[in-house]
Amino acid sequence: QYLTDQSITQLAVSYGLRQTFTYALQEGWSMISLPLDPADRSLATLYPKAISAFAFDGAYQRVTALEPARGYWVNQQTADTVELSGSAIDQLHLTLPAGWSLIGAPLDVVARNAIVQDPAGIVISVWGYAAGRYYQADQLTAGQGYWVNLNAAGSLLLEGGAGVPKRLAASALAGSADARKNHTLWAESGAHKQVLSLGVAPDDVVALPPRPPSGVFDVRIELDQVDAWQAPYSTESREYRVHVQGESVRFNWAHPTQGGSPWELVINGQALALTGSGTVRIDETRDTVWLRSPGSALPETFDLQQNIPNPFNAHTVIAYALPAPSTVVLRIYNLMGQPVRTLVQGEQPAGVQRVVWDGRDDRGRPAASGVYVYRMTTSTQRAVRHMVLLR
Repeated sequence: QYLTDQSITQLAVSYGLRQTFTYALQEGWSMISLPLDPADRSLATLYPKAISAFAFDGAYQRVTALEPARGYWVNQQTADTVELSGSAIDQLHLTLPAGWSLIGAPLDVVARNAIVQDPAGIVISVWGYAAGRYYQADQLTAGQGYWVNLNAAGSLLLEGGAGVPKRLAASALAGSADARKNHTLWAESGAHKQVLSLGVAPDDVVALPPRPPSGVFDVRIELDQVDAWQAPYSTESREYRVHVQGESVRFNWAHPTQGGSPWELVINGQALALTGSGTVRIDETRDTVWLRSPGSALPETFDLQQNIPNPFNAHTVIAYALPAPSTVVLRIYNLMGQPVRTLVQGEQPAGVQRVVWDGRDDRGRPAASGVYVYRMTTSTQRAVRHMVLLR
C-alpha cells in the first residue's frame, strides 16, 4: 500500500504501539517524513498550514497525501506546531535504486553508521536540511526527511534505538562553520548563507543532493558529473556553471590582492575578478553565472564552443577560446543568412571569453523561435555553429 513511489522498489514497515509526535515547522520549506502511520494521511489534515508538498522520483512530484518511510519537501505558509497520532514506525526496510532517494526515518533515532546495508558499503552519503541549507547527517531523526545516495541498488535497514541522542548531530553542522574560516566566496539570501570553496583538492569535492524545489535558497557549482559547494584546483583554466535560486541573492568575496591570478565570477559574460573584497546581486530569473578558475595556461587553439543552454528561451551563453589577442566578430544570423545580432566586434584578449545572447536583435526586438547560426571570425580563423531559440 506504500509503493506509489516507484524509486522505492520494496518496503517493509515494522509498527509499534499507537503514539503521538509533535512537529515544530518553520515558515517556508522543510524536509519532513512521517515517523508514524496516521489514520488520515492527507496533506490538508496533517499540515493545515501547508501550501504544497513534493516527493522525489527522479524528478519532483507534487502530492496531496503523505506515506510513511518517504521523505518530502513541505512548504508552510506560516510557522506551525502540529501534533500527529498513529501507529509508531519502529523499523524501515527499504529497497532503493542507485543514485539519490528521498527517505524518512523511524520514530527513534538511527545513527548513520548503524544503517544496515545490503550489499555492504553502498551508501555514499546522507544529507539533511536545516536552517535553510543542506548538511551531511551522521544520524537520522524522527520527523525529518533525508537524501541518501547509493553507489548501487540495494536495501537499507533503519532501526531506531541505537543509543544516539535525539538531536541534530553537532558535527554535521560544524563543517559549514569550519569552511567559513578560509572562504573567498559566499552567497546570501536573507538570513541564509552558503560558502563556496575555491581551489580545493579534487578529493575534497562532495556531491550534493538534487536541487530543492523552486523558491528554496540554493547555490551550487556544476562540475563534470556532480553538483558541489567546492570547485577543484586545476593547472588549466576551467569554467563552472553556478546555479542560483532564491530571492535577492547576493555574492560576496574577500580575497588577498596578491598571490597569483584571481578566480573570476562571470555574470552574463562580464567577468569580475575576485580580488580584494566586493559584493554583487544576482537575479535568478535573468542572470547567468559562471566561475572561472585562473589556471596557469592560455588556450592552445582557437575554439568556438556550443552555446549553453541549447535549446533556450531567454538567455544563452556562447564561449570562445583565443590563443592570442585577436580582432573578433561574433554575429548571429537566421537561416536565410540575414544578420540578426552582433555580439562581439573588436579587439579581444587571449583566453576563454563568454558572451550572452538575450534572444533579441540589434534593435532590441525579440527574435522569433527557430534555428539560428552564429559565426565567429578573426584575422586567421572562422567557425560556425547552430542553436535553437524556443519561445
